[in-house]
Amino acid sequence: MEQPTGDPERLARAGDGARRRLRFQQPRQSSTRSRQHPPHRRNQHVWLPAIVCAFRQRQWPAHAGASAAPQRLAIAHEVARVVRDRYHHGGCTRRVPGASRPGAGGAVKVLVVYSHPVEGSFTSALRDRVLAGLNAGGHETRLDDLYADDFRPELSAWERTNHLLPPEHKPEIAAYAANLRWCDALVLVYPTWWSGQPAMLKGWMDRVWVAGVAYDLPEGGNRIRPRLHNIRRIVTVTSHGSSKSINAIQGESGKRVVNRSLRVLCNRYARTRWLALYRIDRCSAQTREAFLAKTERSMQRLR
Repeated sequence: MEQPTGDPERLARAGDGARRRLRFQQPRQSSTRSRQHPPHRRNQHVWLPAIVCAFRQRQWPAHAGASAAPQRLAIAHEVARVVRDRYHHGGCTRRVPGASRPGAGGAVKVLVVYSHPVEGSFTSALRDRVLAGLNAGGHETRLDDLYADDFRPELSAWERTNHLLPPEHKPEIAAYAANLRWCDALVLVYPTWWSGQPAMLKGWMDRVWVAGVAYDLPEGGNRIRPRLHNIRRIVTVTSHGSSKSINAIQGESGKRVVNRSLRVLCNRYARTRWLALYRIDRCSAQTREAFLAKTERSMQRLR
């Protein structure tokens, strides 16, 4: 008959008899095993609040954040200046893309393309304020007044058939093409009619933004290559008879033509801006004057 054990866990220990059917428990190795594992982190919940409390009790100077802001801003400006000038990589000096662009902080060569048949209209007032702002900003300007130049917007059959010919074979557009190659920024001033550009301005795009001027189409290729890398800024100054919400619902096709189709033929870093006065037929004289002033300020700060 087996003797009962007094151990509540019924575990065999060293020195117990042989007839006891008990599970054998190995002796504990306390000395070596305890050194392999880190000690229990007791009272950690007490240490952390003490550290946080000591941090909060530090004596901070008055307006620490405000005093640090100018220093951080100065450091940021210095870093931006160094990076903008040049950066070093692999022992050689390379220019940062856009660091040496014309007009970076100075005068900009601006081509203004104006399209409206009536002198004395609100669009003509926009043209005058655009030129005034550019002159006040010290920029160099050229004006292409399409109606005053008697520009012919229709694309002839010969031009369409020979649209890949160099621009030297198209003397009627030579001056307009030269202005596109000259400018750093392009400003379009026109009224929005039928959700897009007037026919005169659209014809200027059809006839002037052609192969050899705005893009190249390699022989046998199916992708055009932009040529107007000099244009880094495109600004549109226009007016709409309908509201902004109506134009958004309609998709603003005129805006897409400028900001997508024209921009892709310019510098890859070219930026666009859209200055538009909506509901022009119903807005007050104060609203029109405010938009004129806004346009002039924008042109003066053009960079």
